[in-house]
Amino acid sequence: MKKMLPVLVAALLFVSACSSRPNLKPEEEAVFNETDSLIKATKIDLDTAAKYGAKEFAREPMLAAESDLKLAENSLEFKDFSRAREFAKRANSAVKATLSVPVNAQNAINEAQNQINAAKSSGADVDSPVNYKIANDYLTVSKTAFTGKNFSESQAKARIALEAARKAVYEPFMAKKNINALEESTKLAKTLQMDTLNPELYDNSNAALLGAKAALSGKAFTKAIDGAEKANTSLNDAMRNTLQLIVQQGKNDINDAKEAGASEFASDKLAEAEEAIAVANSASIKGDFSSAKLSADKAITAAKEASNKARTGKESAAIQAEEQRKAEAKAAEQKKTDELALAQKKAEAKAAELKAAAQAAERKRAEAKAAEQKKAENTPQISKKPVAQAPESGKTEKPSPAIKKESTNIMDLADKKVKKIPFLPIAIGGVVIITAILLIIRSYRKRVTTATSSSNGSN
Repeated sequence: MKKMLPVLVAALLFVSACSSRPNLKPEEEAVFNETDSLIKATKIDLDTAAKYGAKEFAREPMLAAESDLKLAENSLEFKDFSRAREFAKRANSAVKATLSVPVNAQNAINEAQNQINAAKSSGADVDSPVNYKIANDYLTVSKTAFTGKNFSESQAKARIALEAARKAVYEPFMAKKNINALEESTKLAKTLQMDTLNPELYDNSNAALLGAKAALSGKAFTKAIDGAEKANTSLNDAMRNTLQLIVQQGKNDINDAKEAGASEFASDKLAEAEEAIAVANSASIKGDFSSAKLSADKAITAAKEASNKARTGKESAAIQAEEQRKAEAKAAEQKKTDELALAQKKAEAKAAELKAAAQAAERKRAEAKAAEQKKAENTPQISKKPVAQAPESGKTEKPSPAIKKESTNIMDLADKKVKKIPFLPIAIGGVVIITAILLIIRSYRKRVTTATSSSNGSN
């Protein structure tokens, strides 16, 4: 009972102090209530810290907190709100700092326990028994230290337990992950012909894969993780370089396709190749070698198809152009031939016309000559000399030389008038000229026909 008396007295004093409330002005109510609430919250934390044994592992901070709390209560009673808030905040910070030690230790224990439970659920007690045992051992030590109020030690051991439990899950997982990655890289390297391009590296990668699998079986997780990761990095670097060469080949094929005229004759295939090579380049940079290889092969195939299509298109266009040229040349020759034939027909018609005119002129001349002769015959002979006496009967009288001469002069005159008409020479000259023109035209047509036949034969 004597031992309980001081406690009861302290409790009465505490209650009386808390229950005492000074007379306040309306404007003082808010600040009083705020400070009073902080004091009460600090007292609750102080009691909780005491339950954790804070007076043993943090005696001085606890005493300082109790002193500051008492000063805060006294200052509040005298309405010295500024000092009251200052003491209350300082006491609250000290109590919280003291209380955080066991709280942090308990949180560390709980976290380590949860991780150990998760590790067991994932099979870590079988896959990584060493790390799993370390985690449980250190958790036991942590709990013992916590019970003994050695919270700093408890928290430190709990952290070790947590890390071991994580390793128990992480290390087997990472070892399997790295081994699987190396195995996939080795398969991809085979498709990239790395066994031929770089056989030494390819063989080393396979050897590293076998070594990593053996280390995993022997629970040597660190060795398995590091060995598989190192081999995979070297193999991936080599594959990246190889893929860059393949991508460059695709780019070269695309340039060849453009030079072949793919932009005009195979724009669809050219666009497909350019899109695929862009995907291949991006995938190669990201390390997605499988997608990069597929896209690069697609680009190369499309580029070659574009080149072939462009060459075929060019050849077809050239053939069409040549056929068009020949057709135009043939049409031009035909036009010339037609023009020459027309000219020949015109010349022949003109020749016929001239010939008919010459014949008509000849007929007219003959008719005129016959008319003149007839007229001369029918015209009586007039003489200025006296008419001669009829001869005596029984005698034949010769014509007078003068009359005979006059008749001859009349016939000569008629013949001279007919000869003055130039129809016949003109007609003959025209026929000669037209005949020469026809001969020239026929000779030209023969040369054209021969040249055309030779050209068609050569083509």
